[in-house]
Amino acid sequence: MRIPYTILKHMHASQLPPWYPDHPPIYDIQKSYIENAEEGPFFDGSFPPRITPPKDTWIDFLGYKIMSPLGVPAGPLLNSKYIALASKLGFDILTYKTIRSRAHDTHPVPNMIYIDVDGQLPRNAQTLHQKERQPSDMEHLAVTNSFGMGCYGPEYLLEDIAKAKASLAGGQVLNVSVVGTQRQGEDFIQDFVNTATLAKEAGADVITANFSCPNVGKHAEGSLYMNPEAAGEIATKIVRSIGDVPLIIKMGY
Repeated sequence: MRIPYTILKHMHASQLPPWYPDHPPIYDIQKSYIENAEEGPFFDGSFPPRITPPKDTWIDFLGYKIMSPLGVPAGPLLNSKYIALASKLGFDILTYKTIRSRAHDTHPVPNMIYIDVDGQLPRNAQTLHQKERQPSDMEHLAVTNSFGMGCYGPEYLLEDIAKAKASLAGGQVLNVSVVGTQRQGEDFIQDFVNTATLAKEAGADVITANFSCPNVGKHAEGSLYMNPEAAGEIATKIVRSIGDVPLIIKMGY
């Protein structure tokens, strides 16, 4: 969970949430994405007790009644094992890491590094310096990453997303992030729609279309959200395909 720096800077160090080595990350940055997917999540702590609130106090989220608005966005939850862990840790909006219509390799390691930065990173920062040692407190925790949105094939996804949904408790929802892939001689828009349809077939309660990525085919240079025509066409066709499944559009800034 990210805590804004504006909050952290007003907190005494003793008030900050404990970090390494007492609570090592569930993702090992020294390992590859595949190793983390197969061997992780790396968690040996205890699960906090949870008192389920009365159902008449649950809140509405896109037509679903959920216990709390706390969730995990696309990225950290690689597969059903990670989803199940986050569910037990008390997160109620669980996002399955961005999927594609076909298997896709991640970038080679390193995919994530700790960076040495004091406070908020300036907008005009030209150079980031790697921090060799893992910071011991959250006040000095900052990372940068580049994974390339790797993905397993559709057969795996259909089975694993169903497992992820089955692991949730009442008052929790499964959000699946999807993205289109540019391939030579293929329709980028239709691929985006096909991926959203795959997520629906696998059992997604909610679908997020990732428009803030460079995989925009012929429609724009840069991120898809900067091209209103292409974004509108893709969103319209996705909605037609997924029907009453709620759609979230992830935008850049």
